[in-house]
Amino acid sequence: MLSLCNTQDCLASAEALADALDIEPNDVLLMSTGVIGKRIKMDPLLASIPVIAAGLESTPEAAHHAAVAVTTTDLVSKSAALEVINTPLVTRQ
Repeated sequence: MLSLCNTQDCLASAEALADALDIEPNDVLLMSTGVIGKRIKMDPLLASIPVIAAGLESTPEAAHHAAVAVTTTDLVSKSAALEVINTPLVTRQ
């Protein structure tokens, strides 16, 4: 169960990232690789988001760096890629 602080931290993180990327907060997917039960220090996190967002790149090397950055106890980075070009959206009922 999320505590009120966790909920507020999640909302603040999503809003800060959405601002930095010029997207809607509802378009942000939050994930955590931190220590279970330990609250992250929000001031440094929120201050780093615009800096990190400004340095984002769309290259294979940047994708590798991102995969390595979220490596946890597995000690092996994982990645996958999908490229979709001019494909109409298909919905199934």
